[in-house]
Amino acid sequence: MLKRIIAQLMESPELVQKLENGKLNLDGLNETEKEALLDVFGSGEAQTVDVQMCYWK
Repeated sequence: MLKRIIAQLMESPELVQKLENGKLNLDGLNETEKEALLDVFGSGEAQTVDVQMCYWK
């Protein structure tokens, strides 16, 4: 679940905006995972990650 959400967020800036605004449905993630996503994507650091180079691809 988390892997799929991260991949979608990396490919879609609109989803990142929804995440930052609290409007993205994150059912299936626990509170720790939700907070981690908000922390990473809110900092802007995730924009430099090449999702094609991630280990799960």
